[in-house]
Amino acid sequence: MAGLKYSIVVDTLASFSLSIWEKPREVLEMVANAGYDAVDFTVEPDRIDLKVYRETAGMVRSLGLEVAALLGAWATWHTGEPRDLASTDEEVRRHASAMPINALNWQRS
Repeated sequence: MAGLKYSIVVDTLASFSLSIWEKPREVLEMVANAGYDAVDFTVEPDRIDLKVYRETAGMVRSLGLEVAALLGAWATWHTGEPRDLASTDEEVRRHASAMPINALNWQRS
């Protein structure tokens, strides 16, 4: 049986002034030194440049880590905007449904 692997949602570290997108090397080195095997990134194609994402993913691999998951940001506290697929407001639903489509297109490019 394979051993467990541990991953951390690196966006959660921003509340400690450790933004993966502002200080990628510092954050990733701390994650690797803490014994994690992988990181999970929040996909925000309207906020994170694809080039920056790819450079950061390269740093992940260079430190012996993996990108285990790409996560969608849904909560208003996380995104600063409503992304409610069940909203009674059609415009809010339309905006919310565009995010995963944009994220998939972003990752494929």
